[in-house]
Amino acid sequence: MSEVQLFIKKLTEKYGDVTARKAYGLDSFYVKEKIFVVITKDDKIALKVEDYSSQQKISQVRGIEKWRLNDKEMKDWLVLPTFYNKKKNKLSPILEMVHTTAIRPKKQKK
Repeated sequence: MSEVQLFIKKLTEKYGDVTARKAYGLDSFYVKEKIFVVITKDDKIALKVEDYSSQQKISQVRGIEKWRLNDKEMKDWLVLPTFYNKKKNKLSPILEMVHTTAIRPKKQKK
């Protein structure tokens, strides 16, 4: 297990509904069978943020970028700079926001 994966695992233990397994050939974290965190090939933390207001908040992080996998931009995925890989006080609120939006059911269009 990589250092980053152990760090994410430790931070998400309090949620109780997070599991770890591979996705896209990378270490990933799921909440209720829904992927929400991936550790990229270069040990950055990629977050799936489908909620628009959460995307806007997280996009204010300096150095944030869209995640590209095999030269394809991944929809609703943002990558944090490596600075966040060891900063519990910086990463915890972001993980909590992403976790909350991942478990929130989508609103149905009428």
